[in-house]
Amino acid sequence: MPKEHPSPTASTFKELYANAFSYAYPECKRPLYRVNSDETRTLNSRVAHICGRREGGPRWDSEMSPEANRSTPNLLILCIEHAYEVDDEDRVSLYPKDLLLAWKAGQLAEFDRVREGWLLTDEEVKEVIRESLAAEIIIQGETINLGGGGGQAPSAGGSGGSAIGRGARGGDGGPGGPVTINLGGQSGEAAGAGGGGAGKIDPESELFWRDPGKTPTIGVYEYLGSDAPSGGDTTIADADGNVLLRARGGQGALVGSGTRSTSKILAISALVLANSVELHGPYFCLLSGGFSHYNVLNLNDSLAMIGLAVVEAGGVQQGEYRLAVYAMTPDGNIAGTCNPVFQITKPGDILRINFWFRFNVQVTVYGMWSVVVEHENRRLARLPIAIQQGISGQTKIMPSE
Repeated sequence: MPKEHPSPTASTFKELYANAFSYAYPECKRPLYRVNSDETRTLNSRVAHICGRREGGPRWDSEMSPEANRSTPNLLILCIEHAYEVDDEDRVSLYPKDLLLAWKAGQLAEFDRVREGWLLTDEEVKEVIRESLAAEIIIQGETINLGGGGGQAPSAGGSGGSAIGRGARGGDGGPGGPVTINLGGQSGEAAGAGGGGAGKIDPESELFWRDPGKTPTIGVYEYLGSDAPSGGDTTIADADGNVLLRARGGQGALVGSGTRSTSKILAISALVLANSVELHGPYFCLLSGGFSHYNVLNLNDSLAMIGLAVVEAGGVQQGEYRLAVYAMTPDGNIAGTCNPVFQITKPGDILRINFWFRFNVQVTVYGMWSVVVEHENRRLARLPIAIQQGISGQTKIMPSE
């Protein structure tokens, strides 16, 4: 059975990262740990052996003791791509022991220059160990399928193949086929039925990147809350309704810096009402969404409107942006409103912002109401919603389209 040295200890992994500011591979500028927008960290590196841990492995040294093999001088930190490359049996001759030792010396010299390393928590050490060492695999079944799955959607590419063993690499997935987008409307089938309208794709959509070789950037935002509404005015009028005296209401408090930016390219891609909305990072959950109408028992009853809006902010510059979300009565009056504010901290080609809203309206009239989203008096979306007389709690739910 091939000889195998014990794996490095947790304290050795901590020591490696505490004395590393960059990768050992000279030209690699990726971070050892990628810091996410929510301040969490994602492992972006692996620990590789200069002289292999297993007999017959890359750069195996039969004269090396177990303790020397598992010590920091025989280990170096590489990005995921280069960690696999230096151990690839087809390329290992390009990365001899002396070259990797030179990389190691250069990486330590870089640390001595900046004197800044990566201090790992115990959980992060476990992650490094799990990802860096080859897993021990016990095969109990008769067949192991390492082939990637074929694409399921039309024109979808196939998934890449799997691999077992250190240095093994699965094959790339097959490319997807050409995508056909049909924007033509369907003809009406029943007697007297109208035809469907043709579709449209915004010329600024990510489907039409100007530079095919460009990788689109991803923007980052932060939800700041909602601006408080201003107080109403108090007036004294004569018998004919002419205002003789007006006392102005107080200005509502503003979230963030109070300085608002504007953009002509902000857009709404989804607006829906629901019983409940939950946001989980970039995802959301709706409970009973897509109403066709509300049932309200009596006029002047209060109704809570809850919903979700999805903002497309790709290409929007850094700044604080406020939206106005309100209900409009059938005669065009505003019955309730909220003013969510979000801050774009990093502009990008793609930036999708999910936010939920809630406001109360007093139902003074039955009929076709609307929920409207505006930005600086520019209407971004309008959702018609019927409010009719009926038994409370028996709102009819229609599926979203």
